[in-house]
Amino acid sequence: MIIYCTSITQPWKKVNRYACALSKKQGANLKIMPARLNPYEQYEWIDKIIDHSEKNFVVASMEEAPILRILRRIREGKIANIFTVHCLLNAAFGEGVQIIRSSDDGEFIDLWQDGFFDHRMQEIF
Repeated sequence: MIIYCTSITQPWKKVNRYACALSKKQGANLKIMPARLNPYEQYEWIDKIIDHSEKNFVVASMEEAPILRILRRIREGKIANIFTVHCLLNAAFGEGVQIIRSSDDGEFIDLWQDGFFDHRMQEIF
């Protein structure tokens, strides 16, 4: 099981607290992504966790690159589809957590409340 904790609108401290509590509840190891990694380093970081970690872990990060890598590994058949994203929401969407599931094809089943990191699309394209 891989649970990825993130938020587009909530502060890092809140995401980190949620991930810590969730990892304890699930009996899974917590992996916190180091700050200031470029996307390539983020891909390497999550690959190391996938390759050398126990099967159950919770990832805390504010970045989308590791999510994309996990979905790719599911599509490639390198990991089983045991992946969900827990996205912390702000008051504008009703404070809480949205759980986003993935398919066996490495695609999201559930839609993101505010889009999948849509705020960066103007910068990327």
